[in-house]
Amino acid sequence: MLLHRGALSLLLGVVLLVSGPILLGLTPRLHPIDSASAWVMPSPIRPDDSPSSLFYGMQISGIEARERLALTGGDLPFVFQRFSFSVTSIDEDLVPWFSQSWRGWIRQKSYQSGRDGRIQITHLERPTGTSGAVTALSFQVGPYVAASFNGAKLLQIPAKLQGFSALDVVAVSMECGRGCDVEAEEAARLLGQILDANSQLASSRW
Repeated sequence: MLLHRGALSLLLGVVLLVSGPILLGLTPRLHPIDSASAWVMPSPIRPDDSPSSLFYGMQISGIEARERLALTGGDLPFVFQRFSFSVTSIDEDLVPWFSQSWRGWIRQKSYQSGRDGRIQITHLERPTGTSGAVTALSFQVGPYVAASFNGAKLLQIPAKLQGFSALDVVAVSMECGRGCDVEAEEAARLLGQILDANSQLASSRW
């Protein structure tokens, strides 16, 4: 019986190896994406010109920066950023490796938001320890959203098989004092609202 199962597994592997290119040719062509279109900001989020909105936010290498907006959604000003990447062939990696950095800030810790499982929270601190900041981050892979790079890598498979070709890395960042737990929750809440508003808009076009 064990020999039979082993032979069957080997046969299945050979079939997949031979038919893989054929099956790949039957997958749908990727949809062209207009990544230049700005994301919508749900009410009551609005532009902010206060001095604290000058906080630059996050830098990402290898993915194009599309938007950087100084906004406010209540009492706390924040920076919204969107980085975009797209492919033209299903063979290409939709979620490429990239590095994140915060100029002038030290990364303290990162964790998945307890408020919204789609969002990763990162706490930052100045080298002097005098002030802090938080970034709420999400990966939009076609119609799917992940809180981590590894999660996004997995989601690129069903996204590409359905013909989706774009990755958006979106972030909400804000400065704070020390601790920053309140600001972390607020950043996650604001990013969740932005994700929901733009997911609904995108689904109406699919």
